[in-house]
Amino acid sequence: MSIQGSKLSLNDLTVLGLVNESQQTGITGLQLEDTVERRGMRVWTKIGKSSIYHSLQRLQKWKFAEMETIVTFEDNIPPIKQKFFKITELGKKELKNAVFSILSKHEKLIDPFDIAFAFIQNLTQDEISNAFSQRINSINNRESLLKSKIEEFNSASAHGYTFDGSKIYHKAVIQHIIALFTRPLAFVEAEKKWLIETLMNFKKFDNI
Repeated sequence: MSIQGSKLSLNDLTVLGLVNESQQTGITGLQLEDTVERRGMRVWTKIGKSSIYHSLQRLQKWKFAEMETIVTFEDNIPPIKQKFFKITELGKKELKNAVFSILSKHEKLIDPFDIAFAFIQNLTQDEISNAFSQRINSINNRESLLKSKIEEFNSASAHGYTFDGSKIYHKAVIQHIIALFTRPLAFVEAEKKWLIETLMNFKKFDNI
């Protein structure tokens, strides 16, 4: 999915944003993977290991990021070669525009559930109840995951993570990360409430 008015996909935006957070020192692909995992970003993104490296290639192609190879020499150890990525001025501009574009618009999201719900009359009452029950179970699992992440980052051991994963106390960073879990939690809680109420209404009218 490309962002309106931008070359960036959502995964590209995620990687570019993380590269920007380490603009002073640069960041390696391995450090990007570690940051994604440490911050629980896969809970609210679809970014995988291969996606990170594909995005880095595209960002370099578009001149949004640049790479520097640094070789470290130590006694009795073979040279260590690492590729560090930094954001460019063009990349900073693209990042800012993409973030503003997404935050400022409420776009229609096509949910397969709505299309299926339009033809729900093709199911029996028992089938509807079964389908809704299974969906509620899935939501419960998602809800538990989100709550566990909120609890994890609210714990004393979490305080001290900066965006790049280093241990420096910064409460604002923790609250920012937690907000990325409370927002989807609000959505799943609202959907579960709607599912239960709608199923009760179906059963009520079915008995009339």
